[in-house]
Amino acid sequence: LMLCFKEKYQPSEFLMSEKLDGMRALWDGKQLLSRNGNPIHAPSFFLDGFPPDVALDGELFAGRGQFQKTASIARRKNGGDKWSLLKFVIFDAPSVSGGFEKRLEKAVAATQN
Repeated sequence: LMLCFKEKYQPSEFLMSEKLDGMRALWDGKQLLSRNGNPIHAPSFFLDGFPPDVALDGELFAGRGQFQKTASIARRKNGGDKWSLLKFVIFDAPSVSGGFEKRLEKAVAATQN
C-alpha cells in the first residue's frame, strides 16, 4: 500500500522496494509465468539455478528505460541469446508462510547456491 510521506511516519518503520521498469514474472518452481498466468518461454540457461521448491515473484529487467526491450525478449517463444540481457529481480516468495520479512529471507536463501 503506497502512502504519502508525512512527518509522523518514520521511513525506517517501513519496508520498501525500488520500482523497476520491468515485466512482472512469477517462478512457480517449474516455469516462469506472466502476471496473467501465461507461460514465459525462458531458455534453460536463464533458468539454471532457479529453485524447484520455492515460488518467486519478481520482474524481468533489462535496465532503466528498457521496458520495451525486456517485453520484446520475454514475449518471444524463442528469445535465444537475447535472454542474457535480462535479470530476474526477485521481491517476494509468496508461497512461504509468515510475514514479508520471512518470505524475503526465504527468497534470498533459495537463490544463494
